[in-house]
Amino acid sequence: MPAAADARAASGRAATSSTCRRSSRARLATSASRRAAPVAPTTRTARRAFADVEPSQPSPQQPPPPPPPAPARPPSNITPDAVLTAPGGVPIYVYGTEHAAADPGVGAAILGAAPAAVVVETSLSPAHGAARGAAISGLAPWPPPDAPQATRDAAAADPEGEAVVEQARGLGAQLAARMPPVPLSLPSPAPASGPLPMDWSPFGPGASALWDALAGHFAGEQLACIAALACGARLVHGDRPKRLTLARLARGGSLAALDAAVGAANAANYAAIAAGGDAAPEPPRPEEQAGSAFKALLLERDACLCSTLAAEAASSAATAASRGDHPRPVVAVVGAWHVAGLEHLWAGGAWKGLLAEAEAEPPTEEAWGAAEAARSGGALSPAAALGAGRALVNALLAFTATADGGVGEVDSTAGACPGGAEGAAAAAAVGEVWGSTRSLLAALPPGLLPRIASGWRCDLSADDGPLAPLRAVRPVNGGPGWSDPVLASLRGLHFLLWK
Repeated sequence: MPAAADARAASGRAATSSTCRRSSRARLATSASRRAAPVAPTTRTARRAFADVEPSQPSPQQPPPPPPPAPARPPSNITPDAVLTAPGGVPIYVYGTEHAAADPGVGAAILGAAPAAVVVETSLSPAHGAARGAAISGLAPWPPPDAPQATRDAAAADPEGEAVVEQARGLGAQLAARMPPVPLSLPSPAPASGPLPMDWSPFGPGASALWDALAGHFAGEQLACIAALACGARLVHGDRPKRLTLARLARGGSLAALDAAVGAANAANYAAIAAGGDAAPEPPRPEEQAGSAFKALLLERDACLCSTLAAEAASSAATAASRGDHPRPVVAVVGAWHVAGLEHLWAGGAWKGLLAEAEAEPPTEEAWGAAEAARSGGALSPAAALGAGRALVNALLAFTATADGGVGEVDSTAGACPGGAEGAAAAAAVGEVWGSTRSLLAALPPGLLPRIASGWRCDLSADDGPLAPLRAVRPVNGGPGWSDPVLASLRGLHFLLWK
């Protein structure tokens, strides 16, 4: 995907005055150039209301500035990261984006394609994300009368989130009023691969000026939502509810599997640091995710996204057949780590065999805690196992999710740390272990550790070396996740004297 990413970055620069590039998930090595680049000041949290944005006007107290140059027409032929083909020949254009990053090219591509639906991984509000397949449009009531009870309950409980939906629809209407009418029929079939657009331009002078203002204010995923509503597409939440993802992540496997996933994410992060430049951490390949906690974090959700995409493509094909027309494409806007999984599961319909498991409830907290306590041989109580699991979920999401969609939302979505006071103490201990740089280094594979750190008169990779106690307490190595001696050593001076 490097070529697609480069093309999208270039298109974003043409669309606005921004020089921002797609951000890296390398938490410890974000380059100075990226930190200096302008980034949309908002995040994707539902609490940040959309605001009405108009092209800037001169202040009456100051002389008017010289007229700016005419805005460049935002290109709408951005090459997708993947193209899936649904029955009936409906193309599905998949864009992998970095959450909360500036990426105006995706929204411009949506406007140029005028798709039947835009399926998003990140919901526009809690109610939008309460059920898979929930759809917002510019005209239909929200929530719709036939919405699931979970959607209606979430909308009633969160008026601020619903204000975001209404303000986004208002911005979409403002943009639509400045655009030429969206064609009612396609003059030719939508292309089976990039570049995207139909033979029409969504950007006249008024639309270009407003889009420039929006692109300087909102992140890429928000712009994609506004663009979908502006061109009359259904804005569909394609993922399963976040509550179910967190539950399956915490209790769908074992402590050892969670710990192994945290170690793998940590290794990917350091590998990107060692590579230098703009390298970003890479997720495990889809075929490697099935036996790990990444199955709940990525692969199962990819199956849910495939199911939603298939339903929207079938709807587009049916609508086109009733009109004797060509079907409109479907666009997917997902996190970059989901692209490979979507391609893997779409080929041959493999997602269908995973969907039922992906949407099933995991074991109860009581059953899972008891099973982990038994697996630990008495080293952990059920309550401590539940707390350790919560800490490992937090650690994994710290590597793989943005701040507004990761650690900060676990307690608000999944509830307080399970296991009572004992669970909270275990969670604090495991979190302290994984929060230490020494633990991060200890978890690196032997081939990577020497590229990151070295010891003086000691071997950091040795079984009797200074990092060995940190490895021994990890659940993946049969440990409980922490020990009092390890915590005492981490709280001491940040250097080691080793014979």
